[in-house]
Formats: sequence, structure tokens, C-alpha cells
Amino acid sequence: MRYLTGSFKNLDSIVRLLAIIFPILLINIKIFGNLILLILTLIGIYKIISEKINPLTNKDLRLFTFLTLGYFFIMAMSLILNVGFDEELRHLFRKLHFLLAPLVAVALYKNSALNISHLISSIKFALILCSIVIFTQLFVFKEQYNSGMFNSNILGDLLVIYLFLSLIRIFKESPKELIFTFFTFFAGIIALLLTGSRGSILTFGVLLLIFLFTSFRKFFLLTKRRKSAIIFLLLLAMVLGNSIPYLKDTYSKTISNIATWETDHAHLSSSGLRLQIWNASIEAHKNAPWYGYGYRLANKEVANYSNNHKREIANFTHLHNEYLTHLLSAGFIGLAALFIILFVPLSIFLMKRKKESINLYAIAGIFLCLSYFFFGFTHIAFGEEHINAFFIFMLAFLLPNIELHSQNSETESEF
Repeated sequence: MRYLTGSFKNLDSIVRLLAIIFPILLINIKIFGNLILLILTLIGIYKIISEKINPLTNKDLRLFTFLTLGYFFIMAMSLILNVGFDEELRHLFRKLHFLLAPLVAVALYKNSALNISHLISSIKFALILCSIVIFTQLFVFKEQYNSGMFNSNILGDLLVIYLFLSLIRIFKESPKELIFTFFTFFAGIIALLLTGSRGSILTFGVLLLIFLFTSFRKFFLLTKRRKSAIIFLLLLAMVLGNSIPYLKDTYSKTISNIATWETDHAHLSSSGLRLQIWNASIEAHKNAPWYGYGYRLANKEVANYSNNHKREIANFTHLHNEYLTHLLSAGFIGLAALFIILFVPLSIFLMKRKKESINLYAIAGIFLCLSYFFFGFTHIAFGEEHINAFFIFMLAFLLPNIELHSQNSETESEF
């Protein structure tokens, strides 16, 4: 709460307040996260006028601006080339975050009242609140699906990136902070498992291996007490995960569904349907125009290349794989735009991670980009408004800060 003290003294403190509550509201209450981004957009317009900040020419904002605007206009052209200027252009509202992203970046730019530690604390608090909501659904209301106000895959993906962002300071935290971090982390893990989102849980496992591998050397620099605590908590997490019975059932069911689909494509199951979509997408791409079939229009075309479940495939708005979705929607240019907006920032974060002054910003950016990269294999990494909102907000905060502060210190830090 002390971060919020004096939050209305000036514009920077107002922006700090909005930034701190954004992760909390985004993952717990629909609409409010996007409402905060709208307010930040208006503040960005005000700063452009009053402070003469041009995101197209400012050296710290320029890269972020070209990445987001370029991505938006490529997806817009995929629609225009296919249907012209008709009502199908309404689908671009799903990508509006990328068009307005430079304004959000301007609002957050050079805010001395806001730093990465504020956001990490906010993310931890958001994990606690989200866990309480999910536990209440499970134990009080006895609901079958436990994902708050969201689709389980959407909440699962947000929980994964929140969990890893909550960990980025653990090697610099005091004992009390470390206890709180582990409490929120494992509350978040249980909440993630209870969502039942297979793709999110798989992504969590992959990112955990990456986190452990990259933190290997730092582990041996810890005291014996901290080493013992970390080992104990990892073992506890494995026990907790193994104690949730439907996880084993879900895994077994998935393997069974895949085996059944291989012998009988007409059999309808969630896993089999995804395999059918991916198979049909590959066939559909052979005859697709170089600019794709248009954003959110690809499924109807892909359905024509499937011998089974045409109606189900056509009714989806994505292909359950972000890379196929972009390839079929906007061709190789659309797929390239997706890789660029993920890997150009990732490469910068990797290069800058050893500078002490921006080490936390870089590590946060690395896990942000990696999370969305792995989400894309099974989910809609850039096709849902809340997922889009978090990516744009975090990248608008992290990338300009990296550019702004990278020249201020040459001190090296181990990742």
C-alpha cells in the first residue's frame, strides 16, 4: 500500500496507481483491465501534446511503436485484401491493443514513480486474489470449472506468466519477502492446476525447466537454509500436483483421444478435433493466397479441407495454434509479423540481461516473450483481449525502459 501513498499528487503518480492495479484487475475482473489501458491511452495522447513526445521518432519508443503498429497493419491488410472495406473489418477490434500500444508506452515513459518492483508486488497480490476466487468456486460453490470470470485456457495462460514474473526477484529478496513469494507462487500453482488447462500446465512445466536451468549457478550461491527451503518447496509442489486426481485422468484421456483419432478421424474429442484442425490447416495452406484468408476468416476455409467436423471447425475463430492461425490468416507475412513481435524484443532482453541496472526488466521480458511463444502452440496467444492487454502493457513498460536505461550502467550481472 505504501506504493500507492500520494498517488494523486501528479500525473506520474496517477499512472503509477493505474499500472499497479492493472495486473490485479485484469486477472480477476473482466473489463477493468482494458478500461485501465484506455485511460493510459488518453494519458498518452495528453503527454504527446503537452510534452511533445513522438513515439515514431523517440529513440526509446521507436522500436516498440514500429513493432506494434506494423503487426496491426499487417493483420488489417489480411482482411482488406480478402473482403475489402466491409463489416468483417470489425474483427480488427480484437487487435486494437496493438494500434493503441504506442500511446500506452508514452503514458508509461520516463515515469520515475514506477519501477519493476511495484509491478512484481502487484502481480503477487493478484495471484493471491485469483487463488481465493478459484478456491471459493471449488470448495464453496462446488463448481466443475474453476477459472473465475474467464475461459480456463485464458486464465491458465495469465496465471503462468504471472507465476514466473513473481519469481524474478527471488535471488535478491529478503527472507520475509522470499516466504511471501513462495506462498503466492504455490497458491498460484494450485489455482493453475485447478483450471485444468492442459496447454497452460504444459507451458508452465517447460518454463519451469528453463527457469531452473538458467538459475542453476545462482542456486549454489545460496545459503544452506535457502537451498533446503527451495528443494522442500519443489518437492511439495510435485506432491500437490500429484494429489489432484483429475490431472492424471486428463493426461490419460488426452493420450487415449490422440490414439483414437489416428485410427478414426470421425471420432469427436477435444484433442482429436485439434489434430483435425491442424491437419486441415496444412492442406488449406497449399491453396491459400500469399496474404492468407483474412484475420478470423481462416476457419471457414480450413473447414472445407476437413472430411469430418466441418461445422465445429468453421464455428471456431482460430485454429488452436497461433502459428497456423497467423499463417492461414495473413500468409507468411503474418507469420513473420508474429515471430518479429516475439523474437525481436526477446533478443534485446537476452542481450541486455547482464547489465545490473536493467537485469530485472530484461528477465521479466524474457519470460514474457517465452510464455507467449509457448502459449501459441496450443492456445490463442494474440487472439483474446485480456491476453493481448497484458502483453502490450508489459512490453510497453519493459522495452522502452530497457532502451532508456541500458546506457546508464555497464555493470555486469549473471542471469
